[in-house]
Amino acid sequence: MPLISRIINRAISLHPQISSEIDEYIISVDCGIANIYIYRRDGHTIAFDTGYNARSTTRALLALAIDPAEVGHVFLSHTDFDHAGGLPAFSRARIYYAQAEVRIFARQSRYFRRAQTNQTCQALRDREIVEIGSTRIMALHTPGHTPGSIAYLVDGIYLFSGDTIALRGGKAGINHLFSLDFKTLRLSANNLSKLEGVKTVLTPHWGYANFPEAFSQWGRE
Repeated sequence: MPLISRIINRAISLHPQISSEIDEYIISVDCGIANIYIYRRDGHTIAFDTGYNARSTTRALLALAIDPAEVGHVFLSHTDFDHAGGLPAFSRARIYYAQAEVRIFARQSRYFRRAQTNQTCQALRDREIVEIGSTRIMALHTPGHTPGSIAYLVDGIYLFSGDTIALRGGKAGINHLFSLDFKTLRLSANNLSKLEGVKTVLTPHWGYANFPEAFSQWGRE
């Protein structure tokens, strides 16, 4: 990991997961200050977020023998630079994001704005489902960190939480870093905590955990 990434992670208590195979479908990719996740099934390769920089993302993927050109679909949790800055690495991919995120120009990565012009993009509504082969991906609007933040529930068992959820010691909490609306963020996190049937929660900055165990101490209402 580059020195600057180590300094940033230590300074603001980020703990991305080292690049590794999580299960038969998911690979975590350490892009420095954030993870992206690669989901492979039935001949389709899907990325959740893109990292902060196309060069570092490409380098991290190639180290795992993953060609960025094979990624056909990219799902953005939001458009902050550390999640959308790596978009140029995926020039052949269809881009998905929350409709509400389009209006947040002050925080958007310039690469996201460029992708809107040069690539096929699809803005998703809350609970809208995208089917890619046999994979079903449900968009869950989770405002708070940004007004347009979105989580993705994949095949009913994998929750890619974006920056709504933080993990510390394997336990879930809300992400207090750089969030715009803490009250709304907590409501969004509460909604995610009540999902049923989820097996794994995967975060961009704090790795992943078993969902039932991570939320075992969460105050459910």
